[in-house]
Amino acid sequence: MGFDLGTYVRLRDATMSVIEGVPEASCAESGAAMVQSYGLLRAEVRAQAGWEHVEEFDRLFPEWDDLAPPRSPEAMPGAAGDYHRARVLLLQLVGWLEGFIEQTQLETEARAYAEARLQKERGAAASRPEA
Repeated sequence: MGFDLGTYVRLRDATMSVIEGVPEASCAESGAAMVQSYGLLRAEVRAQAGWEHVEEFDRLFPEWDDLAPPRSPEAMPGAAGDYHRARVLLLQLVGWLEGFIEQTQLETEARAYAEARLQKERGAAASRPEA
């Protein structure tokens, strides 16, 4: 993997801070701030994702202006609607980042296990008497 695990953890935590820091009760006042946060965090994660993940990333996290308008007649208009849409996208972004974090942890554990097993096998082979 070509990315730094710590960067992904920090981006995930920053995204969660935005989600948790803006109460739903203030959604009408906070819609623009959530949209701006989505744009900033989206750009930063995209820059860190690596070329092999950009196509998937762009499909899952389009730029705000490229989003199709909500089709539901119950969708909230204006800033409150923007707040909810941005919040959903930010939650998706957290999940995507957690996938990278988990993948890196699993790869690290698998590599450590394989190295330990190889060391053990080499140690056992070296301790066998030659015939």
